[in-house]
Amino acid sequence: MAETNGPLREFVARGRTRHALLAVDTVTVTRVTGQTLNTTTGAYTQTTSTIYTGGARYKRETALEREAGDSERASAKPILVLPYDATGADLLRKGDVVTFTASIDSALVGKTCVVIGPEHGTTTTARRWLVEEVSA
Repeated sequence: MAETNGPLREFVARGRTRHALLAVDTVTVTRVTGQTLNTTTGAYTQTTSTIYTGGARYKRETALEREAGDSERASAKPILVLPYDATGADLLRKGDVVTFTASIDSALVGKTCVVIGPEHGTTTTARRWLVEEVSA
């Protein structure tokens, strides 16, 4: 079995290397790790930790959803794509906050999203995360 997987593993590894070249945006992913109380104001401030900083790609995948009466509705789900082997790319989890800090598309700079969850696949060439846009 290992012999038949050898060429496939090599093919996927090449795909991962090439896919990393598409990570032309830069993001910072943070996670709330706690909160502190300001005794003067009585307000809590969240403390965060940076989980990932580096290359990324943002895309929308469109799908047709069938509704009652055989009508169809197109929906787009935003996806954050990170290089497969990037340090921290596999550590994201639901609720983490993604901020686009640089992009070849100026409309993405400053955009904030929240991680919903991962998209898994057997021969995936990148780490894909479903996200929900918080700000434009």
